[in-house]
Amino acid sequence: MTNQVYPYQTEFESHLKQNGLASATINQYHGDLRALFDYLMQNNTGFATAPKLTNIFEHDVQDYLSYRLTHHTINPNTYNKLLSHLNNYFKWAFGHHLMQELPTLTMHGKTLAKPTKVTIKWLDELGEIVEDGQLSFYTRLSLLLINQGFTAAEFLQPGFYKTFATLQWKPFERQFIRAYQRFIAPLQAKQQSQDLFLKQRLDLEHPQLTLPALHKYLDADEERLGFSLSPRALHQDNMK
Repeated sequence: MTNQVYPYQTEFESHLKQNGLASATINQYHGDLRALFDYLMQNNTGFATAPKLTNIFEHDVQDYLSYRLTHHTINPNTYNKLLSHLNNYFKWAFGHHLMQELPTLTMHGKTLAKPTKVTIKWLDELGEIVEDGQLSFYTRLSLLLINQGFTAAEFLQPGFYKTFATLQWKPFERQFIRAYQRFIAPLQAKQQSQDLFLKQRLDLEHPQLTLPALHKYLDADEERLGFSLSPRALHQDNMK
């Protein structure tokens, strides 16, 4: 490697900054990636001999995470966050043709106990949350809209898409919204509706997702995120 602490550090951290991630979040990425590559240089002869991204494989990342768990330097909650950071880095590198396979492709987070409290830390981690493809699109858009000050009752109303079109977004939010629009377009065509939260089953008279149905998506994502996704509680915390 060069004088950078991990491969393509400058380019990757520039990418994070351009996507609007907070400095504290970028520093967390920096620390997690530095620790990984320090470990590989010290414990992986194959990588240390030729320290290139093309010499990192799934078993290398698994060994590193197992080492961290065994030596109690991370718990299941921080394991998931660390894996998310590593996955986002490798996905970026793979997308830029800097490596030939994605070493975290089949790796999954640890199951956590069902959370009971909201944490306002989610606001600082919003950039990471919306990039997490293992979370539902509905969960991620809900968090963006709650961060904008809307309640679930407001953004589930028919016609909210008109208000949505007037909102201002950060770069990382715009990137997610483009992905969301690709996700929702087939449902909009199916339901003949421009609304943003729609039922999966055909219902031309009332196609909008209901609040209880939204809760099913949120409840399914609570364990992964490690905090309560009650829309009312999230909105109240955001207004503090």
